[in-house]
Amino acid sequence: MKKLFSFFLTILLCFSILPITSCKGGSSENAKNQDQNASFEECEVIPLKYANQFAVERYGSGAEKVLVLRIEDGLNYIVLPEGVEPPSTIGGSDTSKYTIINQPLDSVYLAASSVMDLISAMDSGADLSHVKLTSTKASDWGIPEIKEMVDNGEIAYVGKYNAPDYEALLETECDLAVGWSPCTQAFLMQSNKVKN
Repeated sequence: MKKLFSFFLTILLCFSILPITSCKGGSSENAKNQDQNASFEECEVIPLKYANQFAVERYGSGAEKVLVLRIEDGLNYIVLPEGVEPPSTIGGSDTSKYTIINQPLDSVYLAASSVMDLISAMDSGADLSHVKLTSTKASDWGIPEIKEMVDNGEIAYVGKYNAPDYEALLETECDLAVGWSPCTQAFLMQSNKVKN
């Protein structure tokens, strides 16, 4: 879980683009749901040393601890541990518009070579075993470790970032796709299964 959190946080650190928001308080509309989601109302903001364009919050306790990633433009993500159901509210906010990321993430498509570079170089001990797909050919990698993993099939090349092989993404049951758009310099992330 710690390695996966480090991996996920690194991805966000690499491509964050907007000012942070903070834990939100409950509203009167959500008061009736607070008993049901009591453990998801108290927030711990995870301090970020250098990043200032998004916020990471922790809700709950024990095995039901969830992470909320908030980006100012309204992109909000909830990272749920295996077996934990998404709450209807978190920090007083309705979660129906949040993107839910269910762990474990066993098959990640990383379409941003700069993120792969940062993850492979992290001191936290994160590994690339959950990265199964890439948008960079083996011959284009400058990192020997990644080049070798693509060459021997541990990481599959599934086409360029702007035209991936969607059938391959479906066949590998891709849990998370991470990429970026050079046209808008905006970070893009969609969670769970790649849908038709």
